[in-house]
Amino acid sequence: VVWSYPGRADYPNLWTIIDPRPPLFCYLGEPVWNRHPFLAVVGSRTPMVEILRWMNRELGEFLRQTGWGIVSGGARGIDQWSHRLALD
Repeated sequence: VVWSYPGRADYPNLWTIIDPRPPLFCYLGEPVWNRHPFLAVVGSRTPMVEILRWMNRELGEFLRQTGWGIVSGGARGIDQWSHRLALD
């Protein structure tokens, strides 16, 4: 686990405009957020089939075309589905 805070090179650049900005956070892995764009996906743990179809069609294609990544809490449902699309 790596800890980061404002002023460190691995602190997310966009967080510097948040008021109040997070004073401390931790992460695992490579800090890629300052080099690549990301999309946060939030939604239901029990999404409707129509939403999952839309995500497969629209979100999946968007991720393929742009190379954006997904960030979320990793919960079941929409979060899990969006991460699967990103990996696909």
